[in-house]
Amino acid sequence: MTSPASPSETRALIIERLVGDSGEAAQVIGAG
Repeated sequence: MTSPASPSETRALIIERLVGDSGEAAQVIGAG
């Protein structure tokens, strides 16, 4: 990683990993 990710980007990536392929990541991020 050459560029530091912002907290929001980091959270989005973590949520995406946790949610997986269920497709609810966008909903969780939007609600959060």
